[in-house]
Amino acid sequence: MKIYSRYILFRALKWFVFMQFLSISIVLFFPIIQSVASGLPLSVTLAILPHFLPQEIANSAPIATVTAICFTFLPMAQQGEITAFKVIGVPLWRILIPIYLALIGLSIVNVKINDISNSTAREKRNQTILNQFEKIVLSQLKKEKSYSEPNSTFTLDVADVTEDGTLIHPSFQIKKKDVNGVAERASLNVVFRGETPFIVVDFFNSEATERNNEFIFPKEFHQEIPLEEIYNKKSRVDPKASEVTYAIKNLEAESDAYHRQMAAKASFALLCGNVDEASKQEWHDLRGREKGFQKRYNQYKIVEPRNWAYGFSYFFVAWASIPLAIFYPRIIIRVRNFKYELPSSPVIIFAVIIIFWGSWGIFYTGAKKGDFPSYFVWIGDVILGIIGAFYLRKIH
Repeated sequence: MKIYSRYILFRALKWFVFMQFLSISIVLFFPIIQSVASGLPLSVTLAILPHFLPQEIANSAPIATVTAICFTFLPMAQQGEITAFKVIGVPLWRILIPIYLALIGLSIVNVKINDISNSTAREKRNQTILNQFEKIVLSQLKKEKSYSEPNSTFTLDVADVTEDGTLIHPSFQIKKKDVNGVAERASLNVVFRGETPFIVVDFFNSEATERNNEFIFPKEFHQEIPLEEIYNKKSRVDPKASEVTYAIKNLEAESDAYHRQMAAKASFALLCGNVDEASKQEWHDLRGREKGFQKRYNQYKIVEPRNWAYGFSYFFVAWASIPLAIFYPRIIIRVRNFKYELPSSPVIIFAVIIIFWGSWGIFYTGAKKGDFPSYFVWIGDVILGIIGAFYLRKIH
């Protein structure tokens, strides 16, 4: 590798590493500040943060890449270094090829990081949150004296929380059962039955009212709240790319078993003359279950295209950014007798990011819903590839 190629490559990599580190640090810094401000134990936040790292590396790739490219090539274009290379007979492709090769290598690594961030890392993050959920709830009760499920079917208020986690004078409400109650004290913890997590609250010396019927529990009143549904909604876990085929086969088997079960119930009801069978809730839920199967199928089918398309954002963002930075060292807008000069860096960064993330947001969301084929997630990369090819011809 020629000395000028090494000079530009190391300069670009230096800026890239710095921008990637800076963006990840900023993103991970906010949860720490938020946890301290909300009273959440710092140990809980620090336990969860490592599982966010793969996701933040993948998410920060486009902005870190385009910023590093602008900080590398714009000063060179503005100071005449690119022109100097042309004058001494050095073709631009010769100094750009090492950068492109390095970005292809980084993109392949980023494909794997994307795969991990949406599967293994997300699963471990959910598990860590569930394992720390007792501390999370106690922290909220200490600060706000109240806790409520996201769907508000269960609410819990306390007068105070002791250092050992005992709830003082708790009051509770279970809306589905129309139950209201108070207790002298209570304790809570998270337990697992198989793979299903529950938060268990034990109320001592409690009084409860259910539809105007009063009950007294001098020893213990036991309440369980399932947590799995809450966190699956918040953070879906996808299969790894290597496990997608197996996941789709399992989904098809689950769907076939459900259809056979409903068909058997319908046939049995028809033979028995049971005209009320179709009015049961499970038949009302049939359409929702069908949509759920289709949604999961779309999500599984998009896993591998998503990993590769977003993984190669390193390469395609740089492919478009490099010739733009060289071709537009200064952006001048003329309106009648006035001339305005805009800073090139923010304009190029904004344009590239809007094109990539705008296309990604439209087609990735559409592919998850089944509105587009899964390979449409490549459209953002393709648009950047066309822009890059167009301006590469111009700068040569």
